[in-house]
Amino acid sequence: MQGPGSPRLAHHSAAIEGNTLTLADTIILMVDERVPVAGTPVRELYEVANHYEALASTARARPAWLASSRSPSRTGPAAPRRDSPAALSPALSPRAPG
Repeated sequence: MQGPGSPRLAHHSAAIEGNTLTLADTIILMVDERVPVAGTPVRELYEVANHYEALASTARARPAWLASSRSPSRTGPAAPRRDSPAALSPALSPRAPG
C-alpha cells in the first residue's frame, strides 16, 4: 500500500511528532488491524490511526475546480471558474501581455 493514506506515510508523519511506533508496528495496526505490542501507549496508537485517516481523507477530497474535465482553450487561457483560486484572488488571475 503506497499512496496518500498509506501506513508508511502515516508512520513518518507521526514519527516527526515523536511517536515511537515502528513502521512494522504501524503496518500491523493499520493493515492487520491488531495492536502491535502489548503495552503500547494508547495515545500513540490513536495518533497513527488518526494520521492514516486524515491522509486518506485528504487524498479523497478534490476541489470542484480541480475535478473539472474542461480542456484548455486553443485560442487562449480559459476564464477562471468562480470557485477557482484565480477567481478568489485577482493577484492569481492571468494577465494579458502588454
